Amino acid sequence: MLGSADFKATEKQRKLLSFVVGETLEDRASRLKGYTIAVDVYGRTENFDPQADPIVRLEAGRLRRALEHYYLKAGRNDPVRIEIPKGDYIPTFQSVNMPLPGNLAPALESRDDAPSTEPSIAVMPLVNLNCDPEQAYFADGLTEELTTELARYQDFQVIASQSTMRFKDQKVDPRQAGQDLGVRFLLAGSVRKYLKTIKVTICLLDTSSGKQIWGESYKRDLTAANLFSVQEDIAGSVVGVISYQYGLINRRLSKESRKKAPADFEVYDAVLRCYHYDSEFTLEAFEKALAALEQAIRIDPEYGLAWAMLGVLHADNHIF
Repeated sequence: MLGSADFKATEKQRKLLSFVVGETLEDRASRLKGYTIAVDVYGRTENFDPQADPIVRLEAGRLRRALEHYYLKAGRNDPVRIEIPKGDYIPTFQSVNMPLPGNLAPALESRDDAPSTEPSIAVMPLVNLNCDPEQAYFADGLTEELTTELARYQDFQVIASQSTMRFKDQKVDPRQAGQDLGVRFLLAGSVRKYLKTIKVTICLLDTSSGKQIWGESYKRDLTAANLFSVQEDIAGSVVGVISYQYGLINRRLSKESRKKAPADFEVYDAVLRCYHYDSEFTLEAFEKALAALEQAIRIDPEYGLAWAMLGVLHADNHIF
């Protein structure tokens, strides 16, 4: 990867990647803190203050985007995929259906051969209503932030922002976009700036019907100093509403799941049944969730979330 011209990272970002991977493989991941990286990679002094100097956080964010872009194209067939989770500097390693060296195998997880079960979503490029190229950076940055924040939820399949950028500045039919991207839901919206205030409007669209099922507007004071924190704040608010266990998407899918006959279940339907049990907490909901999860692990024995929820149900059964 480091020798590839398609890996669009600066020399410092390449050094950061080498450092965090090397420390992790040498069982020194506990050292991967902002202070250590600032001193060892970026040459900061021992008086480094991460609150005053955000170099590590900013460079890690740029490295994440470079990795995402690389694996989307040149690195899509690499045997190992490296990711650096947001909010952390310890990399994770995922095998892609190829034999691995013995020292890497224990650190890797892969469910690439398992059935696709989770709901899918894509963040469409936010529209810059100011028609000012200078403001496009905020809209593009917030699009990436929303995508990254959604990807933290293991229940969701999230399309990379590079795949949706081809729709930028285009009027798109949600149903057609959903078909092109292979997703059930879309996040779309716009950004408008008034002097020092930014207004962001976000809506959630169901591509099966083309209907908007949620929308919200966010107004924030915007300065050069708080640019990133505003993006993170808005993204966190949006994703919290739609993606949490009892968020809009799961609530909508749960209603649909309850109308299905057991023979028509997919694995994620069992998860939705368990969410419904958590909200209703009745014996009838418990029995349906238990039956659904038992069927789910027969369909996909490697689906860890179903096993975990089945454990919770057995614990509830014992308690009550």
